[in-house]
Amino acid sequence: MTLRAGILGMAALAALLTACGRKPNPNAPAPPSEAEKAGYLPAPQVLTVEAAPDGAPVIRGKARPSGRIRATLPSGEAYGATADSQGRFELELPPGRSAVMVAISAEDAGRSTPAEGWLFVPPGDYARAVMLRAGAPSFALSPASPLISVVDFDAAGAAGVSGRAGPGLEVRLTVDGTPAAQDRADENGAYTLRLGPRSGLHRLHALADGRSQERVVDFSPLAQPPTGAFAVARVADGWRIDWRPPGGGAQTTYVFSGGSPGGAS
Repeated sequence: MTLRAGILGMAALAALLTACGRKPNPNAPAPPSEAEKAGYLPAPQVLTVEAAPDGAPVIRGKARPSGRIRATLPSGEAYGATADSQGRFELELPPGRSAVMVAISAEDAGRSTPAEGWLFVPPGDYARAVMLRAGAPSFALSPASPLISVVDFDAAGAAGVSGRAGPGLEVRLTVDGTPAAQDRADENGAYTLRLGPRSGLHRLHALADGRSQERVVDFSPLAQPPTGAFAVARVADGWRIDWRPPGGGAQTTYVFSGGSPGGAS
């Protein structure tokens, strides 16, 4: 048999198997990309946190198709899920918990690729879930989050503000009446602003397309850092989280629940 005849015979056999119903399994793991062969795994992305019928938080997101996703609490307690053929995953945590911090990662053959930051899930208000990012402004997941959704500062006083406005809108921020920063929201309406060092109480005022919102924020660090991975305290219109980033140091994040996206102050 010639090489050409052998190839044609193999092609005919493949066609016969297809005709007999031997089709690829859509749930089989996707073949690795060249980047993945080189050791890189795409980081999982958390999209929403919603409530299950029993009140438990359900985390939904995107990752590598058919990839394994792991959610780990600071206690070491872990939960797993597998992404579908489109890369969508859904992971449910036990109900009846107080505020939680969750580390989301993609797992494959002993390798672990973390999501960008820790996921903070407020008790009973999952729509206000945010991704806490070390050394960078955290960001609110829900498009319905308020204009000023999150304020961060670290031990050195560097601060950041983020929230939701209309897609493409310019957001201007003043601190105690003085212009401090501005940015244009992305196609999802999300924006982030960085501020210089701050300490003590300050009045933040954000303006976007004629709509505004104001927050009074205490940029004072805790006298003693939290003994565990994080400490959560309820404040007038949200939560204050004092936490230890994975690389060390201390960071404080305010997550606000009051107000609508771009709502008037």
